[in-house]
Amino acid sequence: MFGEYGYYSKPLKFNSKGKVIILNTQTSNCLNIWNFGDGTRTDQGGQLEWLELELLELESIGGFAYIIGHIPAYDYMHEYGIRYKSLIERF
Repeated sequence: MFGEYGYYSKPLKFNSKGKVIILNTQTSNCLNIWNFGDGTRTDQGGQLEWLELELLELESIGGFAYIIGHIPAYDYMHEYGIRYKSLIERF
C-alpha cells in the first residue's frame, strides 16, 4: 500500500490487538493545488474505504489503533473531512 498510495498499517509489537495506521493526509490537504479538478477529491486511492476496513477488523477483535497523519484534520477538504470525521466518531 505504501509504495502505491502512501498509507499503510503495522501491528504493534507489544500488543497483538493494536495497530499503527499511517494515513497519506496530503491527498486531503485543502492547500494542495494538485487535489483540485481531478474528480477524486473525496477518497483518493481508496484510503478512507481501506481505513474503515482496518477499523472494522480491529473492532471485531476488540483491538485499538493509533492513527497518524501529518496534515491536521481541520485542514482536510470538505468531502474528505466529513467522511473521516464520521469514521473517527463511529470507532
